[in-house]
Amino acid sequence: MDLDALAARREKAPLLFGLLLTLVVTLLLVAGGLYVRSVVSTAFSDADRIRNARAHVNDMLRQQLDEETGVRGYAAARLPILLQAYYGGRANLPLAFGRVRADLEALKIDEALPVLRNAEVVNYRWVHEVAFPLIREQGRHEALELRGKRLVDRFRVDASTIYANLTRRTARVNARANAALVLIGAFAVAAVAVVVLASLIFTVQQHKLGLRLEQQRAQAEGERRKSAEARSAYETEKRLADTLQEALSQRDFPELPSASFSAAYVPASEQTKIGGDWYDALQLSQDRV
Repeated sequence: MDLDALAARREKAPLLFGLLLTLVVTLLLVAGGLYVRSVVSTAFSDADRIRNARAHVNDMLRQQLDEETGVRGYAAARLPILLQAYYGGRANLPLAFGRVRADLEALKIDEALPVLRNAEVVNYRWVHEVAFPLIREQGRHEALELRGKRLVDRFRVDASTIYANLTRRTARVNARANAALVLIGAFAVAAVAVVVLASLIFTVQQHKLGLRLEQQRAQAEGERRKSAEARSAYETEKRLADTLQEALSQRDFPELPSASFSAAYVPASEQTKIGGDWYDALQLSQDRV
């Protein structure tokens, strides 16, 4: 590899490094943005499911309360109209159980599913062990009512446990969303720092490259100037030599009957490397030249 190619590669290296670093940081920011979007979207979706699940748990409690108040009212007054609330609650409660179960499965709150099943068992026992006897038999049945109260209390404890699981899941969802936001914030700060650092490195490299190019231009200008001076000196020397040679070649020796002439031309050894002389012969008298 020649020196020019190596220099060209060194000049392009800072630019390529800056472009590559910018591309990597951009891709990481895009990936981080998609991750945060996914986390936030999941958080909103889970929050909506949790809100619906809470509403379904409240509806489950309301249906159970309708059952209980309907039976207790009928047991006290023996008015059939009072059983409408009981029949309505008994018809709607399985639907409420199903909605709560679907919510828990969608949210993957598996620890609450056994509690929900226990609530269904407690309600079944309340209906068959308390409600049916109170509806069929006349008079007061304090033992049945006390058993019913205990079963209802257990049912409500189960509902409260499910509600508490939903609350904990809400806290975890919010914590995960906040952690994702903090993470992407820190990542964005780090990315900005990296971009700034890359910009500084690129600027320094460009400055060094500019200085190097300026130095090379100065050297080239100096060499060009020296070359021009040398060429000018050479042309001057050649012009002088040509002038002398032309003068010598065009000058004839004098012709006199009493003398003959000859000349030898030897260039100088220093400076312009040329030499010469101008001469003539004049007849002064018959025997003098």
